[in-house]
Amino acid sequence: MKTHMLAGDSLIATFQGSGIEGTIIVNRECLIDGPVASNGIDELWKTRANYIKTTYGEEESRYYPRVAREYEKLFDLSTEDDLYLWFEYDLFCQINMWFVLSILNSENLRSIYRVAPMVRKEADLWKGFGGLTGGDFQKCLENGAKLAAADVLLGASLWEAYQNGDLKRLAELSNTESVCFPYLKEVCNAEIERKKNQKPEKTLRRLVEEGLTDFNEIFRKFVEEEGIYGFGDLQVKAMYEKIMLTDRR
Repeated sequence: MKTHMLAGDSLIATFQGSGIEGTIIVNRECLIDGPVASNGIDELWKTRANYIKTTYGEEESRYYPRVAREYEKLFDLSTEDDLYLWFEYDLFCQINMWFVLSILNSENLRSIYRVAPMVRKEADLWKGFGGLTGGDFQKCLENGAKLAAADVLLGASLWEAYQNGDLKRLAELSNTESVCFPYLKEVCNAEIERKKNQKPEKTLRRLVEEGLTDFNEIFRKFVEEEGIYGFGDLQVKAMYEKIMLTDRR
């Protein structure tokens, strides 16, 4: 059986229209945002559900069926299944994929593939699957790379370093070369810059200080400069409101 884990709901329509066969699992987490420390997956779900409720107003009762259960479908796969991971290059997607690989590291699946977006020009690198057609999705699948056991372990190790806030370990792992992890050095450096120097917040503050007041314009400019992070409008809006609140004090 073929199973495809998509990076988000925005990919579903194009995927379904592509003619690609297989069952869909949808990633609906944003593990780049908020606490991830835990002593086990059940504790992680509770931590995440509480954070998303507090930050974005999403009821905790919706978290398990919409988010956690999608990940837990990975436990239901057999060793005969082929799993395709449709994740983009940016840090947002990479962290989510690292978490998935931490789950798969103990599942002994034989066939796991990384399906990455087509990049027609460098400026589109962080746009991911956005704007691709069903035919493009077919080509992405054809170019998918099979993960070796070492690749799965690398993903699990990256998640452990990220979860523990171990920037030194993250920097060490970023030097690992693998066709399944293109731009690994760049995204790990972006995370280190985020934690050490609050680079995304500084960029956002500079845009505000330059006189931009319309959030849509601020968000567009932010994505142009900091697309490597993969932040959506919800994450950027939360940072923006925090900056504005701080300035009013």
